[in-house]
Amino acid sequence: MKSYRARCNAVVRVAVAAVLMLLVAPSGKAAESWQVLLTHQLREQQRCTLAEVLSVREVEVGGRVGLEGRIRCTDAREYDFSREHENQRFTIRLCEPVAVC
Repeated sequence: MKSYRARCNAVVRVAVAAVLMLLVAPSGKAAESWQVLLTHQLREQQRCTLAEVLSVREVEVGGRVGLEGRIRCTDAREYDFSREHENQRFTIRLCEPVAVC
């Protein structure tokens, strides 16, 4: 009999594999690594299923290349995201009608 922890780990592995499969673009090319990480962070922190990346650009900050952009969730919420360098979690901010995004 598998322990509860082992069953949970198996479920998590299957879920991660399913998410990665969904991130393959229609053209057959895999999503970029930053997009995989952002998708996971959005799901964990905001309960957002990524529908599309509206904009993204690389920004050089102090000799490092960061990213910033905007995404839309399947429920029509939009978030701005940014990070200063590759080994950092994204900063995610909800775009609301009262906010200037």
